[in-house]
Amino acid sequence: MKNSFLFLLVFMSLNAKASTTIEMEGKSLDCEKKSEQIFHCKNASSKVLVVKNFMGYMAVEKNGDELPKSKWLSKVVDDDKLLYETPKFPGSGGGYSDNRESSEMEGEMPGGDGGYGGGMGTYKIPDDKSRRLSEANTIVVNLKDIKDSWASDFVDVSQKYITVQSVKRSQLQIKDYNGEIFNCKEGHTRKLTVEEVAFQERYNTKIVCNYYSCSNKAGEKSLAFIPSPASMSGGVSFLKLKADKSEVRYDGFKVVDTDVTQVVPIYDIPAYPKYDLPGGFKPDFDQKLLTPKKYQNNESTFDYLTNPMNTASTEEEENYCYGDNEVRKLIEEKHRVADKMKEDLANTDLAHYLTMTDGQMVSLLVDVAKSHDLGCRYENMILSPSAEAHLDYLRKVKPRPVEKYLSITEVQKLFKKAKNMSDIPFGYKDDGCYARAHVMARRFEEMGIPTEKAWIKGSLFVPGTDIKWNYHVAPVINVKDKKGKIKKYVIDPSLADNAVTLDEWVESMGKNVKGGVMKTRYPFPVNAANFQRTAVALSSSDVYVPDNDEVKTEEQNMAMAIQTMKEYTAVLNEGNK
Repeated sequence: MKNSFLFLLVFMSLNAKASTTIEMEGKSLDCEKKSEQIFHCKNASSKVLVVKNFMGYMAVEKNGDELPKSKWLSKVVDDDKLLYETPKFPGSGGGYSDNRESSEMEGEMPGGDGGYGGGMGTYKIPDDKSRRLSEANTIVVNLKDIKDSWASDFVDVSQKYITVQSVKRSQLQIKDYNGEIFNCKEGHTRKLTVEEVAFQERYNTKIVCNYYSCSNKAGEKSLAFIPSPASMSGGVSFLKLKADKSEVRYDGFKVVDTDVTQVVPIYDIPAYPKYDLPGGFKPDFDQKLLTPKKYQNNESTFDYLTNPMNTASTEEEENYCYGDNEVRKLIEEKHRVADKMKEDLANTDLAHYLTMTDGQMVSLLVDVAKSHDLGCRYENMILSPSAEAHLDYLRKVKPRPVEKYLSITEVQKLFKKAKNMSDIPFGYKDDGCYARAHVMARRFEEMGIPTEKAWIKGSLFVPGTDIKWNYHVAPVINVKDKKGKIKKYVIDPSLADNAVTLDEWVESMGKNVKGGVMKTRYPFPVNAANFQRTAVALSSSDVYVPDNDEVKTEEQNMAMAIQTMKEYTAVLNEGNK
């Protein structure tokens, strides 16, 4: 009898399941481990599926017949072994708030001393169809390939909801929280390419014209961007077109279906709360400096219409709309307003301002009218008090005095040597110019040739390709022609077939701005394109990347450059197979 009891204990211990625990939104749940990547958990009457993905782990909860919902997962412990824990965020207290009795992750931003808010409070987001559809689409995309009964059930329920609810309406209404109503009519979608159709299928989304022409009772026109719920096109907005005083809105309104049986709004976006960013994320300079004085009372609209990054994304969306209709007319009117603002930018007198933020030197163009009392003057730049402490760095990055010049014949021979450096992937134009330039510069200097670097910053594109650059860099050699005139020549086999003058190099890159070329001191202003300028600056060969890399050694820079060359050479070789 005693031996039987011992055998039973051993048998039970060998067959005991490992204890898996997850922490989700302040609650601890015991789970059944189905595999190394899948866990089934119970939360009262709900099923909670936990799966491992490329970002760590995700949790999805389904309560009865309700739609599954993604949940905030903070920890996974399997048999006393920590598998995953949410990283803490600097300046925000880390983790999540334990005070979550009546809150859900998808419905609000957690607050409290332990939450993201760090004192900024809780922001409740109202329920709307767009959030439900986005949630359903997230479930489908993340769980559709997982072999698990719960995952299959969650995907089926979510996909059925998407199929029924994601029909795009031709007419909608925007209801401003102040009571104003705009009636909106959608634009026409052009015929999609084969690649676009494949993209739709792959990502479970729809590519359509998301722009609507809207008007209120007073006849005021607006161009609304209302993406299909669960699409990958970004947030909803509408632009009241009033020439220079045009106003863009991102919050404080609802988008509703004209079908009165649809109780839940398509989008419900209350006015966002105003709060200060945590110290670790807050720039040390006044953001208002980035807007010309003329538009300082209309900053968000000005940025929306002139920021090159916004322009690129909105142009892609506008390209899906076609036809002679009100939407296209309003898009053209928006372009006219934006072009006027860009013209104003191109004619604005600018100052070059340097300041420090998060330990990095930031170089900015600012409206001269806003530049008074920003700091002291130094070589055609304005230094903030924080930047003044880094004069040694500014001296280090200046081109050194030139003691040796090449002839035009010699610089062309040098170009051929550079082009024949087989370990430098000049054919890979998407990235890596900083590494190419650094390797070439050091090799030229080993030959006894003084070398500088030329930096160009702006809205640039490579002729003959669809490649866009926001900056580019290449080595510069000082050349003396037969008449004794000194010129700067650029060695850049990624762009040219021979050494070219600095001006020719600048002109070789298309510039998608209305203003001219500014020759500035290094570091170049990072917002040159925002002010419709192309900035060109010369530096010593010591600079590796366009930030304040005072703490990096030459050995570190060269090691990074060589590694980058190897990686992009491998990409080129793979593409040529």
